Amino acid sequence: PEVKNSAIMISRGPYKWIRNPMYSGLILFFGISVFVNFNFDHLLFSILRMLVFVLLTTVLVLKITMEESFLSEKFGENYIQYKMKTKRLIPFIF
Repeated sequence: PEVKNSAIMISRGPYKWIRNPMYSGLILFFGISVFVNFNFDHLLFSILRMLVFVLLTTVLVLKITMEESFLSEKFGENYIQYKMKTKRLIPFIF
């Protein structure tokens, strides 16, 4: 993940509450699909899907950490203040 030279910082819309709404949407979508389609008749397949979901979430959180480091470098104190006012993925929680 890199920050383009032309990047601008946006803090309105969904970004007013969370810094990564697209990643939140991905995690929500795949999380729901894992739990809604959980099938005890095909337990191994369901467990594999759960493991893939955990791996996806882990990778996204690591990517977010890297991106936020780059954004802090690019936007400085403005981004640091923004991070203090917002959550990473889940409004009011994380």
